[in-house]
Order: sequence, then structure tokens, then C-alpha cells
Amino acid sequence: MKGSVAFVQGHGNRDLFTGVRPDELFGWRRNVGLLVALLEAEGVSWHEIHAPTLDALTVTADVVILRDARYPPAQVEGFRRRHRGIPVLAMVFQAPQSIVDRQCAGEARALFGANLPVADERGSVTGVFAADHVVVRTKANAEWYADMGYPRERMVLLPHAPMWRHDGPGNLVAEMPSAPTPAQRPRRFTVLFVGENLLRKGFFRLYRAFRRLPVDGRRLLVCNLSLRQLRAGTVGAIPAFALDEAREALSDPTVEVHDAYRTVDELRRLHSKCDLLVAPSVLDVGPNTLVEAWQLGTRVIASDACGAIADLPPMPTVSAPVWWNERGEAAEAFTDRLTEALEIRRQDTRPPVVPSRADMTDKVQAIVRVWREFLPGLLS
Repeated sequence: MKGSVAFVQGHGNRDLFTGVRPDELFGWRRNVGLLVALLEAEGVSWHEIHAPTLDALTVTADVVILRDARYPPAQVEGFRRRHRGIPVLAMVFQAPQSIVDRQCAGEARALFGANLPVADERGSVTGVFAADHVVVRTKANAEWYADMGYPRERMVLLPHAPMWRHDGPGNLVAEMPSAPTPAQRPRRFTVLFVGENLLRKGFFRLYRAFRRLPVDGRRLLVCNLSLRQLRAGTVGAIPAFALDEAREALSDPTVEVHDAYRTVDELRRLHSKCDLLVAPSVLDVGPNTLVEAWQLGTRVIASDACGAIADLPPMPTVSAPVWWNERGEAAEAFTDRLTEALEIRRQDTRPPVVPSRADMTDKVQAIVRVWREFLPGLLS
């Protein structure tokens, strides 16, 4: 073996990927899967550690990658002192917490008249600031962390990964699912929403805009754990002020709540039922669902607060309110923009453009180049 990498995380052992083929990892973990595949191809060992705290944690590895940005600075600094000389990278999955909180607070106020607490700016300085390098998902995230004082030259921008697979030893290529075959059905307009945080991901905005559409046979397909839990009688992660609207959506015959997809075939079947994927998030430095839709040839509408837009060909967007700068707007303005965009997309009958394997493989190789550049001692 040439060396070793330790992945450390503390926000839940459900997100560990040990035992899963790296090309079967979904979402942001696809990027980590590419790294794992590279490590295995070049004889570098790796392992995962679930550690809610870094206090007294001892790791044996040549590189440590923190997959949880919520470790406080003192813990990361103490960890680095105990492991002097071992490079520590941190992976950032979302925007700084104070910006996320302000966006969610603005959305809660606009939609429900609710007042959410907002994090203190000083509380947003997490342990990532003590890492040698920070891996970020978007240029916007890089700008926010730079504004908070993290050196730009120590940030690593990692593009969003399409679905990919192994094609021979060490050869990573884009996955090409077979083309979806729409089932025979009456003419409908079917919209897909995928996401767990209903407020931040914009579900309630979408539901309100969806109800305004003057079309018979419309359907809204939703992949969300919290709504499935609510249907089973458990509140889950839905805030109390939004429960009534969540229950209304569950009782709406035009809304279907689906289980999360776990394979490429399940994802393909889900998209075969849909005309459009909508990601109206108020702030999301992902989502990888946009990359999936592009790869499968499903039309897309996203808010301009969705970071994956930057890694894709031009797609229709609606502007999200910039509440982190305290810029208010009329409560219904975002919903109005989204409704108009839905109607324009509904009337667009042009066939979608499905990317080629070369288009997507170029993105896979771009991610490979990033990992090789920032782990030169391990990857040749």
C-alpha cells in the first residue's frame, strides 16, 4: 500500500459509506466515491471513523478528511496538535450556518409569519478554519468562507459529479442509464421534488406555486423522508409552524410521496414519470438532483441559490430572496416568479437535450484532476 486516508465524521453513522461500492454512492457522496475509487485503484488504503467529538480521538493515516464541518475550532486544533504533520482536509457541505439560518428565517417569516432564531456570526466560524485545505462545493461558498477569513488559496473547489461507474481497472466513466420510457397515461403535467429540508429546499414555495397552475391532471411527486414520517404519524423534522400545510399537501390527491431512490434504475423509473424537476431552494450549495435530471434528460427549474447550476449547461432559474443581507421583498414575490416559470416550462413542448457520455465523462475527469492536485503525495 502507498499510504492511507481516514475519513472522520460525527453527524450520524447513517451516512457512513463503508461497504457500499463507491460508484453506488448518491448525492454529494458521489464525489467522495470518486476519491475512494482512485485510492483503491492506486493502492491507497482508507477507512471511516464515526466520531461525534474529536477530543482525544487518535487516527493513524497519512491524510485525514473531516466530512463534518460542525466540529468546533478548538477540537480541530487539538486534533492537529496530536497529529502534527498529518494534512487535515475539511469538506464543507453547505453555506456558513449564519447565512443558512437567515435564509430559513426569511422564508419562515414570508410564508408562515414565523420568527426563527438566527445564528451569531461568530458561531459560524467552525473547525474548517483550522484545516490545511477546505473542499467546497461552489464558488459562492468559497466567497462566503473567504469573507469570514479563510484564505482563498487553501480552498479546493470540487465540481458536482454525475452518476458514474467503473469501466475497467481504475477507469471511471459516466453512467449512461437506459433512456426512460414514459408509461402510457392521460396527458398530465408531472413535477418532481427531491429534498429533505422542506423549508430550505423550497417545498412549500413549490406546493403553493403548483396549486396555482390552471391545468387538469397535474401531479407533484415528492421524495422526502419527513413527509413519509408524517403520513405514518410521526412529526419528524417538519417545523411546527409548517405542519398544517404539510398535512394539507399529504391529503391533496395531486401529491404523491415516494420513498428515496437507492439505485440508478430506481432513479430512472422515477424520472420516467415526470415532465419537470423543480429545485426552488432558498439556499442549497448542491443539489446533485439537478445533475441527475440533466443526465437523464428531465427538464429543470431551479432557484439561482442552487449551486449545482454552475456545473451544468444553462437552465431556467428563478431568483431566490437574498435574506442573508437583510434584503426583504414581498412575501409572495418568490412564489409568483416560480408560478410563472412553471407555466412557461409546462407549455414548452421541445424535446429535452440529453448530454453525451463525453459531456459527463469530462466532468468526472475534472473531479479526478482536483483530487490528484490536492493529494499529490498519495495519488500520482
